[in-house]
Amino acid sequence: MTALQASIFGILLITASTFFGSSAVFFVKSEMSNKFKTIILGLGAGIMLSCALFGLTSESIEYSFADSEGIFAIIPIGVGFTLGILTLVGFGYLSKRIKRKENSSLSIHGEKMFFAVASHNIPEGLGVGFVCGAAFISESSTAIFAVISISIALAIHNLVQGITISLSMYGEGTKKQTAFTYMAITGIIEAIFAVIGIFIANSLENLMPWLLAFAGGAMTYIAIEDLYPEALEGGEHNLAVLSFFVAFVIMMMFELYFE
Repeated sequence: MTALQASIFGILLITASTFFGSSAVFFVKSEMSNKFKTIILGLGAGIMLSCALFGLTSESIEYSFADSEGIFAIIPIGVGFTLGILTLVGFGYLSKRIKRKENSSLSIHGEKMFFAVASHNIPEGLGVGFVCGAAFISESSTAIFAVISISIALAIHNLVQGITISLSMYGEGTKKQTAFTYMAITGIIEAIFAVIGIFIANSLENLMPWLLAFAGGAMTYIAIEDLYPEALEGGEHNLAVLSFFVAFVIMMMFELYFE
């Protein structure tokens, strides 16, 4: 397989996995039961927080300390993470004050989830693009295998994310078609930035710690501020806690294994 073939395969795979996972929202009943909603929101919170900490923030640390040391290495991580949180705080503040149409199909929580996943998919897409760019430069079998490996790992991640976040959006009041559409858009965003990453693999690498930390902060905010509290509202506290930690630990192991 050539670098071009591997890149096309990888980008199509990570995009299709998001589409396929998000389509799960069409297979649930018109109204979620209290327990099912609690489980889905708990799983979504656990996956988001684990991905934010052991995936995005961990990668941000690696990128930053590879280029800098001391105070200059931790600034991109701390500042980027904080900006991700503050951006969503501001987004939520503005959303509540903008007069919304009564037939609005995407809830405020849904909008914030979309923004968090989209911002998370930008550095992920760039990361895939960087690996593809390296394969184009070297044309070595090792580099090409790296493209395939990272694409498969990310596809599994996107599949799980697509299922849980689309169902979480639906559980928070977003229509099924809208939840699927917005999650599909996040998949397209990831593919676009993967292509961009191929062409700017060398010039944009210095921004990766900031972008990864920003996305990590945004996803941490969503998990703690929106998904987990909503999971607890159903009254099934033990089920919410169990769902959260099961998802958190499984995703943590997944992220560390493919690191």
